[in-house]
Amino acid sequence: MLRNTRTAFCAAIGVALSLFVCHKTVFAAPIASTDPSACSVVVTLPTGEHHSIIVPSRFFAEPENQPTAGDYLVIYRPDGYKSWSPKDVFEQGYRLVESGDEGDMVTTAIGNATAQGDGDAPPTVTAKLRCHYIQTSDTCRTVHLHPVYDNDPSGPNAAWSKATPSRQVSLSITNPAAYERFEEGKEYMVTFTPVT
Repeated sequence: MLRNTRTAFCAAIGVALSLFVCHKTVFAAPIASTDPSACSVVVTLPTGEHHSIIVPSRFFAEPENQPTAGDYLVIYRPDGYKSWSPKDVFEQGYRLVESGDEGDMVTTAIGNATAQGDGDAPPTVTAKLRCHYIQTSDTCRTVHLHPVYDNDPSGPNAAWSKATPSRQVSLSITNPAAYERFEEGKEYMVTFTPVT
């Protein structure tokens, strides 16, 4: 049966390929929404909460081949490589690890968006900030960033309103190549990772 399936498939695509069975262990979560402009996806955690995760720009490089709600964010072990899979393909190829250490690692890794190994990677914190204003002086520019918020529970920044702490971040930058990347009103992702 598998051979017939492979033969028919290869005939349809016009090239003979070998057939493989996957036995990987991955971290994954269903995608609730996507934001191509911020290169991010919002996933549904096992707790039911939503969490925004930065993804590579290649996720949105092809307009006809992008993740949508219901598909899965997939993070591979041990290097944290991020990919996505259509819902039906993922659910046919993987089973959920529901309890024990593996299940705890899935929850932790997706919640922290690290998934860098077998639970021994340093924890990270990701914040979504908006450039509130930029001060200019003779020697530098000071960029003032504030956490995004959304009073509308269904708004694009509702999840960040719960997850991102208040206060502000101010950066005094002397390098023109760096400070010219900031624009007032634009949103940025910042990831804090402990130095080890």
